[in-house]
Amino acid sequence: MGSFCICNLKNAKNNPCLYSLLSAGFCDTIMEILPTKRGYHMDQKQLQKYAELAVKTGVHLKEGQELVVQCSVDNADFCRMVVKCAYDAGASDVYVRWKDDPTARMRYEYTDISYFENPPEWASASYNYYARRHAGIINILSSDPEAFKGVDSAKILAATKASHEATREFDEIMDKNELQWNIVAV
Repeated sequence: MGSFCICNLKNAKNNPCLYSLLSAGFCDTIMEILPTKRGYHMDQKQLQKYAELAVKTGVHLKEGQELVVQCSVDNADFCRMVVKCAYDAGASDVYVRWKDDPTARMRYEYTDISYFENPPEWASASYNYYARRHAGIINILSSDPEAFKGVDSAKILAATKASHEATREFDEIMDKNELQWNIVAV
């Protein structure tokens, strides 16, 4: 699998760790983003290239391979770019798992803990199914770190524990390094 780095190249020289990775050739592809007053920004052309990097270099999707993309509804446009790039790269199918923090928060607030302790089988079946088929996985991160502040942590813990148990097959395949995966921040 390849690797890529997205950074402000002018600032990279001031970061010894990042600079050593770049100068040692650790990254196969380097994509520069420029700072703005409100952080870093990518224009549509850069986002398109980022989507291509995620598919071709990050997850190294092969012709005929399936792809699972996990993404917040807030980044639907970027997700569509990734899906299109995957099909252009020869994906046989692309399955998108949409996430929405406000809806998930309401679920934690209003649903009884027993549901989280015993989730329905369909919730984990797709994870195990795609792992058995060695699908590529791209997780597009953009969630708000404060989204679940104040939510009953017992419910989140119960959901995490039950999910881990239900997706044991997925975890075992992942632990054997048999899945190609990539995490992309938007």
